[in-house]
Amino acid sequence: MTTAEVDRLMQAPDTTTPLGLRDRAIFEVMYATGLRVSEVINLRLNQLHLSMNLLQVVGKGDKERLVPVSPPAVEWLNRYLTVARGQLLNGKQQVPEVFLNFHGHALTRQGIWKNLRPTSRV
Repeated sequence: MTTAEVDRLMQAPDTTTPLGLRDRAIFEVMYATGLRVSEVINLRLNQLHLSMNLLQVVGKGDKERLVPVSPPAVEWLNRYLTVARGQLLNGKQQVPEVFLNFHGHALTRQGIWKNLRPTSRV
């Protein structure tokens, strides 16, 4: 992707809504870290070490690694966590996964592709 395409993709989500904040946080994390979709959807709250700009990621073969994350991605993750995630949970029992769908359940791989594919946003 060109820089202009990446910029358009980052600006596409409506960050005034909980789902838009979530989508922007996902874009930022994936762009900053190169995580696979499966790694993003399996990311749990206890694997976020945002004060150190690190994510603890479990990848293929259950191999665990620490991944540095950019300050802008940390900023968007914090916005999502403080503003949108609680709204998506909507009083439901706590879910360990970071990224949630509009029902307050863990986001799936299909959900990410459905919601975030470039052709629907750019």
